Amino acid sequence: MQTAARMAAHGQAHMEYGEVVQFRDSRFLVKTGSGLCQADRATGCLVAPELGDRVLVADDGSGEAYILSVLARASKTPAHVGVTGPMVLGDADAGLALRGDTVRLAAGRAMELAATDMAVVTQKTTVRTNELDAAGTNALVAFSSIKSVFASIHQTAGRVLSRFKRVYTRIDDFEDERVGRKRLFVHSDFDISSQRTVLHAQKNVDVKADKINLG
Repeated sequence: MQTAARMAAHGQAHMEYGEVVQFRDSRFLVKTGSGLCQADRATGCLVAPELGDRVLVADDGSGEAYILSVLARASKTPAHVGVTGPMVLGDADAGLALRGDTVRLAAGRAMELAATDMAVVTQKTTVRTNELDAAGTNALVAFSSIKSVFASIHQTAGRVLSRFKRVYTRIDDFEDERVGRKRLFVHSDFDISSQRTVLHAQKNVDVKADKINLG
């Protein structure tokens, strides 16, 4: 059997099972059948080793050892998967699917989603944000029912076209409408009911009708 010195000289390494017993200064202390060794986490070891985990270690006897894989976890807490530094999952020419009973995405600073087409299909969607900025060329919104509650609304549009079958509007306090010009067409009846009605015109008031009833 080759000695550790001969293995190190020839750039060879042997693999052993071990248990993580300590983590300090970004290195792991692993207890194997040959004793204790300090090992780094290999780049290909996607699951982060934790205390008590059973791991596979590669050691060449020169003090350079790597944890290649986590074989069994000691804790029932969620595993941390990733590598040190930036990481890309998948291939530009292939698909990628993430499946799970619960999938969470969290970013400490920023998150960006970019796609030519994006579809979101859910039974229920909740969005909570302090500030929302949405911009685009065209928008199509279709719902069977909408309920909106706002403390304040400011709207600006170059042109608005609206068509409704029925509209019910109730304003409990006050309404102030200011327009440059206004034209109103009513095909059937036009009814105004108020305790007091005042019309102010700087010039003329024209009333045209086949019959006018006052009183």
